[in-house]
Amino acid sequence: VQGPGTAPQLIFACGDHGMGQMQSLLSDVGVIASLKTLHAGLAVPIVDLTPEFAALVRQLNGDRIPLIASLTMPPDQGSYFNAENAPQAAARFAAFDTGSGREGLRWSGVGLDIEPNFSQLESLNSHRWRLLATLLHRAVDFQRMRQAQRVYSALIVRMRSRGYFVLTFQLPYLPVERKAHSFLLDRMLGTVDVRGDQEVLMLYTSYAGPSGAAILWKLGPDAQSIALCGTDGDP
Repeated sequence: VQGPGTAPQLIFACGDHGMGQMQSLLSDVGVIASLKTLHAGLAVPIVDLTPEFAALVRQLNGDRIPLIASLTMPPDQGSYFNAENAPQAAARFAAFDTGSGREGLRWSGVGLDIEPNFSQLESLNSHRWRLLATLLHRAVDFQRMRQAQRVYSALIVRMRSRGYFVLTFQLPYLPVERKAHSFLLDRMLGTVDVRGDQEVLMLYTSYAGPSGAAILWKLGPDAQSIALCGTDGDP
């Protein structure tokens, strides 16, 4: 958001609900027309570059819709990027880059969604002592975070060298930790403080509890970009 009187650049994020729903949505000429009218783009999750998915991306390229490739991990590996799967992140990008070149796909940017492994934390939640022990161990494991930062920083350099504009999607506690010069939550939850060309702060009101939309007023003004969302299942 560039300031009063200037329309924000809008990017609509697509959830991964399968090719059928995505094809149905984007076959609607009204959707494409609305995106063009708004000068808006799409952020699409990338798990596998199947021929069907590649054909859809080429269609959107033909319609001149700006596209952000939101790289993800397979669901059985937690979906999001974090300190736990840093070694696999480079392989995910390499597969995406190779597939995009092979299929002739054009991207306005590549996004790294950096979030905890929620499935892992949820599985530990039924064993409170194991969860507590895991969090306490991570809290003092400085080496693990330094290594993850080196891996992701090197990956971002690699992405830029391949000509991609790099976005990093971060949770809202990160700027608070930066100001306090304390990265305890990062270490405990496995999120990694790295920056690409643009940082997107995920200000999801469904996570904000009673504060609701106030989170936007509190943290939004200092953010380069913000992601607004009500997550799946939120009433």
